[in-house]
Amino acid sequence: MDVTKMNTAITEAVQQAISTEMAKLPKIVKQAVSTAIQELQEKMNILESKVDSLEFRNQSLTSENIQLKKDLSLVAVSSAVQDINREVYSRKWNLVIHGISGAPKEEEATTEDKVCQMGAECLKIASAQDKSQHPFAACHRLSAAKDAGIIGLRSELLGYRTNLPAEQKKAAKTQYSQAWPFITLNLGNGRNFKPKFCVEDLVNRYYEHSAANIDYNYNHIKL
Repeated sequence: MDVTKMNTAITEAVQQAISTEMAKLPKIVKQAVSTAIQELQEKMNILESKVDSLEFRNQSLTSENIQLKKDLSLVAVSSAVQDINREVYSRKWNLVIHGISGAPKEEEATTEDKVCQMGAECLKIASAQDKSQHPFAACHRLSAAKDAGIIGLRSELLGYRTNLPAEQKKAAKTQYSQAWPFITLNLGNGRNFKPKFCVEDLVNRYYEHSAANIDYNYNHIKL
């Protein structure tokens, strides 16, 4: 075989091989692209599942947070009511005595001795000078500062009543109760004025579920 024919044969063989491989290329590329898309879709499905799970968890946490705020509000109000009641009833036997002289920052023991002496001499309490039997549980001086220990309380109930029309003002009655809120303005016809400090639903639940088991009969306000 001469060189020319051999070169021609080689060229044709190479061209044929290239043509064959080129014919396969679109199919290979298409398969590779299809595989890549499938893998990407699988990853997207996993991510979507995780996003859905996170969204569900976020909604659950949001709901729990809202409920927690309500529960904390209930606990706060209940605790406040209990503290108020405890403070009121723990102080009902307190007695403020004026006119007993003493030095600034006087020791409580000295104050106690003076109170006992006053009890024996002025009140004629026989046991006043016997430290083991005297009726004064604790003795201490109030601050000498002006209005010390006095907290100004704006009477929202009476202020509201003052601004009522004459006929409604006549029907409005102030009622006192042995439990919080201690004072209520009855407007007549079974209606009560509800000041800002009366959080109705929370306080109602407190009275229903309190371990103190407060009797509604002692409280005039209808919650």
